[in-house]
Amino acid sequence: MTDSTAHQHTRGDADEIELGQLVDILRNGKWLIIACTLTAALLGFVHATLSTNIYSGDAILQVDTPRNPIPGLRDLGLTPEGSATSAEMEILRSRLMLGTVVDQLDLTIAAEPRRFPVIGAYLARRHGGDEPAPALFGAEKYGWGGETIELSRLEIGPALRDEELILTALGGNDFRISTATGEFVAEGTVDKPLQVEHNGSTQLAVFVRELTARPGTEFTLRSVSRLDAINGLRRSLSISEQGQESGILSLSMEHADSERIANVLNALTQAYVRQNVERKSEEATRSLEFLEEQLPELRRELQLAEQEFNEFRSSHQAVDLEQDARALLASIVEVEEQLAGLRVETSELRLQYGPDHPRMESVAERRESLNEIKEEIEKQVSALPEKQQQALRLRREMEVSTTLYTGLLNTSQELRVARAGTVGDVRILDEAAVGGSPVRPQRSLILALSVVLGGMLGVMAVFGRAFLRRGVNDPDTLEQQIGKPVYAVVPHSKLQSRAARRAKARKEALMVLARDKPHDPVVESLRSLRTSLTFALMRETRQVLMITSPAPSSGKTFLSINLAWLLAEAGQRVLLIDSDMRRGRLHAYLQGRTREPGLSEVLAGKHTLDEVKISLLDGRLDAVTSGTLPPNPSELLMQERFRTLVADAEAAYDIVIIDTAPVMAVTDASIVGASAGASLLLVRAGVTGERETQATVHRLEQATVNVSGLVLNDFQAGATSAGSYQYYYYDYNYGSEAKA
Repeated sequence: MTDSTAHQHTRGDADEIELGQLVDILRNGKWLIIACTLTAALLGFVHATLSTNIYSGDAILQVDTPRNPIPGLRDLGLTPEGSATSAEMEILRSRLMLGTVVDQLDLTIAAEPRRFPVIGAYLARRHGGDEPAPALFGAEKYGWGGETIELSRLEIGPALRDEELILTALGGNDFRISTATGEFVAEGTVDKPLQVEHNGSTQLAVFVRELTARPGTEFTLRSVSRLDAINGLRRSLSISEQGQESGILSLSMEHADSERIANVLNALTQAYVRQNVERKSEEATRSLEFLEEQLPELRRELQLAEQEFNEFRSSHQAVDLEQDARALLASIVEVEEQLAGLRVETSELRLQYGPDHPRMESVAERRESLNEIKEEIEKQVSALPEKQQQALRLRREMEVSTTLYTGLLNTSQELRVARAGTVGDVRILDEAAVGGSPVRPQRSLILALSVVLGGMLGVMAVFGRAFLRRGVNDPDTLEQQIGKPVYAVVPHSKLQSRAARRAKARKEALMVLARDKPHDPVVESLRSLRTSLTFALMRETRQVLMITSPAPSSGKTFLSINLAWLLAEAGQRVLLIDSDMRRGRLHAYLQGRTREPGLSEVLAGKHTLDEVKISLLDGRLDAVTSGTLPPNPSELLMQERFRTLVADAEAAYDIVIIDTAPVMAVTDASIVGASAGASLLLVRAGVTGERETQATVHRLEQATVNVSGLVLNDFQAGATSAGSYQYYYYDYNYGSEAKA
């Protein structure tokens, strides 16, 4: 195999191991992922269930651009400009339109029953009866469904404006109004006005049209300003055009009250159609008023022109116009008619838009162009004979006046007809319709997203926990970093954990796995440790084993008593001493035994070893508890009496196991280690870090205590790579199968 091939193979193995680690991490954290997913699903379900239903309704309008204006206006230049759809949409959103709806539907008044927190609104929606629901949980003041209240007037004076008002149903048609703090304000009756005055000013005016509620039910009363009601309505209203330049407007609205949606949309569309008709009628009225002002003046001008023309014909024997003069006359009349139309249009535009509107500039440019044409024609007229010029002028004035007067007279008649039967540019295609099913919340979508997000959160939590885990999980890495052999890897025992919780609840002794569950994988791993220690102690001059750990809660006592039990089962006489006189827990594994008397009493000279030791396993295993917790445990361990005790025990037993306090917390382990032949350092997988382990070894070695080896305790499957998992668990699985 070439070097490059070997490198690729190694890299592939590493990638496979990394993938296996990820899979193991996920498998080890499956319960956390499941818990997060179920929790998120439950929260999503609760949110979707308790959320208020939001309904949606719409109405459709058609906006027509005027194609057939009022007859006669086209000839006078008064063709009205069609309203753009965007402008009509802004009119619908205006305070003029929305304010009309607010006033018509009394939207400035808000009255609703008080609901029980969190679940009250949901239970009220679920109530399907015609009568108000009975109170639950003894909460009489809350409405539980079926309550109705309708107010047509609510005015709150300055003294009560900042107070929350509560209306309480008293039974029948009576009610009481008070503040949120319970201060009485007034009592009233349905269908009768209620008014409260103070110092000559009205502080409260209420008219309740309808009230259906169980006695004791409370309602909150609020009066919002007209502007706030308009703005709130505008936020809930959506207006859009269907298609491009189609003139079809869709009005939609979302609200929790479906009846309110229909009322608002119908009121808005009807008000909009009504104002459009009124606007068109007003335009016709203003145009008619303008024309009626012009007609008398035009009639006088026509009469004067006819008189002057007749007098001229009488005095000059009916002078006839030549062909060129008649052509010039027709041109002049046409120009004069257009100029007259521009004057009318200018007046109309000034009334509608003001003098600075852009259309006023356009009309001025057209007037200037027509005046130039008129001047050119007048130059041609000036070249005619004098009598022809005079006849042409009089004839022109008469014909222009006749045409203008006749046109305005006809237009005024048409405007009168149009004003009487004006039809607006908009019409309602579809009245308001509200869907029977709510558009929000989308419960199935919320539940699906909750499950997905919960799973993602669980996966992130598992990987985050693995990333932040500072403890050692790989025994191979532990040996390389610390430089000490790992004698055993003790797996996590769910059985022991459950038994410990049960014993705590029942106040019983903790279970000794080596005695009660001899085929448990943990016991199999401790048997491997027993074999390793047997060979390790053969090289030592003293048969004293110290078991310690860097930090508390590493499982020293659990390991000590189970290892001592296995050694005793193998035929050795074992003495187990709990030298942790600060938090010793050996007595918790001994049924009916207390902490004292124990080691502290022996070191204090109050008892002998034979008096405090507890015999187990047919006398092959003796145990000494920590005894009464003294104020100076380190000083007691430094006495010659402790060394003498260890020496006497070593002479009487095959092996002495001493369970000590943690190394990094106190100095007890360093003192005890001086009397031990071998020291075993317990490292808790996933909890104890490499630096912490290195510091512990260094501290013991400074005290001339040699650490013989390490034990990786509480090892959990999936905490390390897949390969390590299979290797270290082969024997454990074999033991479980043997049990079966």
